[in-house]
Amino acid sequence: QDTFKSKMHRMGTIQNLPACIDEITNMPNEEVSNLAYIGTQGRGRNRMMSQSNSERLNNTTWALILWTSGNRSVHDVLYSMKTFPEGELMRVVEINIPRDGTMSKEETDELYSMMFENYGVAGEAYLQYVVAHREAIIELIKDTQTRFDADAGLTQRERFYSALAAVALVGGLIAKKCGLHDIDTGPVYKWAVNYFAQASRSVKPNAANPLDQLGIFLNEHSQNLLVINSEVDSRTHIEQAPIQLPYRELITRYEPDTKLLFITTKHFRDWCTKSQASYKTIADSLEKDGIAQAGIKKRLARGTKLNTPAVNTLVIDTKKIDGFDMQGYMPSGNTE
Repeated sequence: QDTFKSKMHRMGTIQNLPACIDEITNMPNEEVSNLAYIGTQGRGRNRMMSQSNSERLNNTTWALILWTSGNRSVHDVLYSMKTFPEGELMRVVEINIPRDGTMSKEETDELYSMMFENYGVAGEAYLQYVVAHREAIIELIKDTQTRFDADAGLTQRERFYSALAAVALVGGLIAKKCGLHDIDTGPVYKWAVNYFAQASRSVKPNAANPLDQLGIFLNEHSQNLLVINSEVDSRTHIEQAPIQLPYRELITRYEPDTKLLFITTKHFRDWCTKSQASYKTIADSLEKDGIAQAGIKKRLARGTKLNTPAVNTLVIDTKKIDGFDMQGYMPSGNTE
């Protein structure tokens, strides 16, 4: 399988010509994310020289349109890695191509077998025209981009959509002028306006307010929860036994009698970083709403056999969160 490093090398070789990578279905998620970033604009990495402790300068750069194919959604891959991967999403245009049931197997074989002997033929004629009319084409791209932005309602946030659409539309006009196709470009323009207008609306932050983020974190760490009352038993004057012990590393503590939830700051901050969410923004917002207090020291294992020191926690007052129900953890006989 082609390595990510070799993909970068090929992009640096072709500079600003369209590049194609077939079948990225099994590409690791991290590489998919990196590919979304570097495809639009990137540079080669400097390497250490073999005979001295210095870098070998690499001036290879590229800015191109990268075509990929696969059987899974790139957007879904990106969302699986981060809460809202806006940087990558705004560089990826995804088009679902349904199966064509109008052609027989024989017709399909006949059509696609021609590709093995007919490729690169149009490129020479196309690029000869581009080189000869370079300045005029640049102006046409600018004019097309301005008109397209207005028609599709694109803003600076959708600058990659805007550039891609303008280049593709002008490229189609040039190819038709060179006699490479006879497709009516008017309907194509209308389709592109509708598609990119919808894309710009769909690629937006989820309604992921701080409580949404908190809920996602707690769902992912349900096995890291200790449930135990805070107060001692009024009859025996000793701490009550845990209602639930964590199955894995102790990260959160819930006290049914006080309805306080304690989350270790370190783990929540690490999770926010991994999910590309801002811990400070979440904590500040929850504190402002009177739901949380940050930087509170707490012995999470208090009441258990562990005698660990106190750690920094984010304390959540669950009484102030609508719909937050931990009734299943209430001690028997408690009717609150």
